Amino acid sequence: MAEQLECSEYYCAALFARTHRRQPNIDLPTLVEQVIRAYHAERQAVLDCLSAILRGCEPSSTVSASLQNVLQKFAQELIIHVVPLESNRRGRFPQKMLVEIERSVASTVQLKASLTNATSTTNALGGQGV
Repeated sequence: MAEQLECSEYYCAALFARTHRRQPNIDLPTLVEQVIRAYHAERQAVLDCLSAILRGCEPSSTVSASLQNVLQKFAQELIIHVVPLESNRRGRFPQKMLVEIERSVASTVQLKASLTNATSTTNALGGQGV
C-alpha cells in the first residue's frame, strides 16, 4: 500500500494503526479502504492549511494587518525551505508541491482507469440461474 500511495512504510503503518484503533472490528478490505480515505483526508487537510496561509497573505478586509504580516513571513519561509524530493534529491518547497500535484494527477488518472476497467464480481442474474 505504501508503494501505491507513494508514502513511507512507516507512515502507512501509522495510518493503519490509527484507523484500526478507531474501528477495531472492521474487516480487512474495509480497513484498507478507511486507511486510503484517511491518507487522502490528511493530504487534503495539508492543502487546506497551505491555501489558508496563502490566502491570508493577500490584502483583505477580513484579515488584520498583523496576522497578514505573520502569514506573509511564514509563506516566505515555506517558499525558501529546502525539502527532500524524489531520488534522494533536495529542492525548495514549491518544487515539492509541483511534484505532489503531478503525482496526484497521475494517481487520479490511474484510479479512474482502474474503476472504468474493473471487472464485476457480481452475478447479473442474482444467483437465480437460467
